[in-house]
Parts: sequence; structure tokens; C-alpha cells
Amino acid sequence: MKNPGAGSLDNPFSVRRWEFETDHVVWVPAKAKKVLGQSPCHIQGVRGSGKTALLRLSDYYTRKSSRMHVFNPSNTVDRCLGVYVNFLDEFTEYFDLYDQSEYYYNYTILYCYAKVFDLLDDANRDGVLTIKLATETEIVKKITLRFDIKPSKYETIDSFVSLASFLRRHCRKLRDAALSGSSETPEIILMISGIEFADWVCSKLRETDVLTSDGANYFIKISVDDAHLASPDSQKRINNILYRSQAPIFWNIAYVEGQFDPFAIDNRMKYVTAHDREFVDLNYRDEPREFSFICEKIFEIRVTKELASVATEQPSDGPVDLKSYIGRLSFEEMFERMLAKSKKRSVLDSLNEYKEAIAGAMDRPNKVKSYQAFLASCIFPSISELRNFLDQRTSEQIDNYFRQKGAAALAVGARRLELSVPYEGFNTLMYLADGCLRDFLSLCSELFELDQERPPAKRAFFHGDHLPTELQTRAFTSYAKKYSAGLHDPRQPYSRELSKLIRGLGHLTYLLQTEDYRIASLLPDRGIFRIDFEPSQRSLFLEEDRAYERLVREILKEAVYTGAARIEDGSIGISTTIDLRLAGVLSPELQLAPRKPFRISSISYLQLRDLISPQSGMEAEDWSYRVYNQLSENIPSEIAHETLNPRML
Repeated sequence: MKNPGAGSLDNPFSVRRWEFETDHVVWVPAKAKKVLGQSPCHIQGVRGSGKTALLRLSDYYTRKSSRMHVFNPSNTVDRCLGVYVNFLDEFTEYFDLYDQSEYYYNYTILYCYAKVFDLLDDANRDGVLTIKLATETEIVKKITLRFDIKPSKYETIDSFVSLASFLRRHCRKLRDAALSGSSETPEIILMISGIEFADWVCSKLRETDVLTSDGANYFIKISVDDAHLASPDSQKRINNILYRSQAPIFWNIAYVEGQFDPFAIDNRMKYVTAHDREFVDLNYRDEPREFSFICEKIFEIRVTKELASVATEQPSDGPVDLKSYIGRLSFEEMFERMLAKSKKRSVLDSLNEYKEAIAGAMDRPNKVKSYQAFLASCIFPSISELRNFLDQRTSEQIDNYFRQKGAAALAVGARRLELSVPYEGFNTLMYLADGCLRDFLSLCSELFELDQERPPAKRAFFHGDHLPTELQTRAFTSYAKKYSAGLHDPRQPYSRELSKLIRGLGHLTYLLQTEDYRIASLLPDRGIFRIDFEPSQRSLFLEEDRAYERLVREILKEAVYTGAARIEDGSIGISTTIDLRLAGVLSPELQLAPRKPFRISSISYLQLRDLISPQSGMEAEDWSYRVYNQLSENIPSEIAHETLNPRML
């Protein structure tokens, strides 16, 4: 990287909500084609995963008014004309409305269709569409006749704009009628059925060339963001609207993972299946390579753009590479760095003997790693037990056995050597970001700020140099602490309970990964909790237990909503068992292994009740020790299976 000269760099990773930005730089993932395609679509992801950016890509007015630099535009769909609606901004003032089915259907659909008619008018004025005046007038006339829409004394409804204006006034009347509290069904509800209106308008648009211009056939996508804010009953109605989509107008529904049930529908839609809509998961849970690729591209775009703004020469002869900045360290390399800092001679001296024993069983004895010897010293109390174990395995099996436990070497090693866990390198950064682009940018922002505190000649972001590993650990730990502090906001709902939940599960995960050196090394990567809501868990006090069950579910819902936890399986609202873990970004503060856990520990919702209930008076740390001891009672059988099966890795 060539020197940008005397200029100083602004932080290219500053994180702001889409609404606060005026200059948008967007990398378009392949999944955008489903969001912008000709079919209804559910989009889920954690907060900060890019849901709003994807929906905004389709919004006609965003693309028209914003300075938006789109990279990888081949994943966009040019024929999509979008309407963006934010549930938080445009609907939440009228929550009472959503508990009344007909009000809800009519208000939501007609409100969004008012935006559709505005869009048709503006796209026509801008030359994107070429709608004949006679065609527009005829469509509007048919709509007014079909739904008996009568203009007031001082208006004429003969255009898309005037029809949109009428629909907005009608929605205000719907809102006022719903909020009036009258038990009678006002005539205004019966005036226009939202579902019928949508179906009929779509059929008329298909009969005309309104959405055809220069030989291209356009379609419309209505995108509702933050739909998780709707009540459970209202979520059913939102899904009904989505599943009723038909050409040329389709719906997108976006929501935070775990806060919305995409399969909730009412009886009138009972024959609908998941195949009737697209589903986009922005958590990248099963696509870590795709998430890594997107992060690398975002890093490259942001750094290149900032360097170009201050460079006196061309900023680079080649692309900016995230891996070149932070390296791609293995657990082995990270352990070696940690070992070099240790002063625990008793541990260090024992490693040579274990190394020699492993070397005697390997095809390449000079390739035995320190972390392998360390793990062996934790698992096998004596050299004779280790040799007996090695005699049953091939060299490849031995290598695989220890490699699969590499993360345990870091977590257990840090505690046993009285050091901090190192958090360094590309793979660690991806784990900490944990599928959330906002957290990825925030972690990079912390790296950048610490790098700027160094002397100018040593700043990696000026010269494209490698960021020191110690700086990476400091940056990631600093952000983890800020993130954790942000969860303890007393102004937020369930702040106290959420704080205890995170501290309790965090310390319990730490105990599972470090408390007993042998067990933690034998069974690494524990940290997923299967929370059991089975009726058999309930006591005789059914009403009280149900109240606590609802409370536990609400706290878990809040943990996922804030980004502090991730759902691995199940639905918080309805499932009898939920698999949940803490977000990777919290690991540096909790001193957890820098790898996503995969082993499951089962706990009941009654145990979580004891943690969060004010009546229990139990501290989070005390709770975690009690639950850890209960979980440890089931450990012996697992260890026997692990150690006696020669093919167990």
C-alpha cells in the first residue's frame, strides 16, 4: 500500500443506521436476487445483518434520492420497483389497531397500496414507465366503481395520485375508528376489503401495459421492515397478506431472528406451505464462507474508498486484503504465542515429557505441537495412560483427535497458565462477528482506532501492514466490554433480568470450558444450551409456572433481539425445546474459547426461572456453579465414550 501522504484517515468502519447515512456503499450478496425477485419472501437475521440495506436496494425512492454506490450489481434486479415500509416508523403508533383483524388487514394493505400508486405516478413522471393517460384514467375509474369509492365535494379521483390521496385519508378514518373503542363494526370497515382490493388491483394491472416500458416488464415489491414488532396475532395477518401475493405485486417481510413466526397463519390460509414463498436467512449459520466473503468485500471497499480520499498517489496496486491486515492464525500458532508469555514452570516443564510420548507414536515425530502435549497433560494424569491411549490409534487419528480440541487448548490453557485468551486472526474475527455485519464493522472500527494511536510510520491502515496480534486482542476485548455494557441499560425492558441471564449463562459457559481441565479438554466446545419447556418440568403450581414460563420466553426473546444470544434451533414463542448460545462477540469479556460451540448442555426453564426471578435472590455466579455441578453429574458416560472409542475424534 502506498503512503497516502500527510492526510489523516477518517474511520472507514463507522457504524450508523441506514437512515443516518447520506452516502451508501453497498455490497450486494447473491441472496438479494430472492429479495428482489418475483415472489413473496421472508427475510430473517440478527440486528445489523443487513436486512434494511437489502430492502432499501429495491426501494424506488431510495435508489432515486440517495448517493448509493452498489458493488456487485449483477445480483440486483433492474425490473423491480420497490416500496419500503418500516413497521416501527409507520405502524407502531397504532398498536391497538392490530388486535382487530379487519381493521388490520384493511389498514395495512390500503396504506401500502397508497404508496404503490404514488410510485406508479412518480416512475411515470421520471420516464421509467410510460403509462398512457387514458390507461391510468380507466384503471382508476374501474377501481372507484368496483369499490364504490365516492370523492368528496371538492375532489376528483381520476389519477393514481388522487387515488393514493383518498386511500391515505381512508386509512386515517380506519385508525380513528379502531382507536375509538366502539364495539360496533363501523361502516368504514365494510367499505373496502383490503384483501379484495389488492387482488382486484393486481388483476387489472395484469390486463394492461402499465408496468411495461421499452419492452421490459416491471413488477412491484412491497417491503415491510421490522415486522417482528407486531403482536403474535398480527404476525399471522402479515403472513396472510404475504402469502396472498400475486403478480405483479409481491411482498417482502423482514424481521429479527426468533421474534417472528413465518409459519403462523390463520385458518383461511391453512393450505399454504413454505414452498409458496422464498426464505432468506441472513444469519449465514450454515454458510460461514459466504459471510466471510461478504466481510472481506466490505472491508476492501471501505478501506480503498477512504485511502483514495486522502492519497496523493494511487492508493494501491492491488485489492485491499483483510487477511493481510490481521493474518490467518491457527489455534496452534495462537497457543504458541500464549505459551511464550507464561511463567508457570511446573506446567511448561511437564510438556516435554508428553511431547516425547506423542512423538513416539507419530509418523513424523518432529511435528508434534505444543498444544497437543498440553491437551495430553490435561486429559491423561500419567504418561502410561497416554501411551495406552496412543497405542490404539494411528498417527492420523492422533493428529485429528488433538486438532479437534484446539479451541480447548486456548481456553483451558489461559486459565491454567494464568493468562488471557488470545483473540487474533481472520477466523477469530469471523467468529466474533457471528453473522452480524454491524458487529463486524464495529470490531474493525475498534482495530482502526487503536491502530491510529500508534506512531504514523507504524500504522497498518496507512501502509497495508499486518496489525500486531496484541493490538487485535485489545481491540476485540475492548469492543466486547462496550457491547456488554450496552446490554445493561436500565431504560430497556427487562434490563435487570437480561443482565442476569447473560452473566449467568456466560459464567456457566466459562465453567464448562475451563473449570475442570480434564473434562473441558475431553469435551471442548460446550456452550449451546437446550432449554426445556416440556410440561413435565412444571410443578403443581400450574398458573405460577406458566407465568414464569412466559417471563423466561420474554427474556430469551429480548436476549436474541439485542443480539446477545443466537438461536440454534427452535422458536422462542412456541417450541418446547430451544437451543440457544451466547453471541460470539461476548467471548473476549467472558474469556471463552474463540470458536463457535457445538456441544449441547440441557437445562430446564425452571433453572432459568431461578436465575432471573427476583424472589430467588440468587447471584448469577452462584447460579452458574449450581447448574454446572448438576450438569457434571452426567459427564462420566460421555467421557467413557470419548476415550474408549478409537475412532472418536
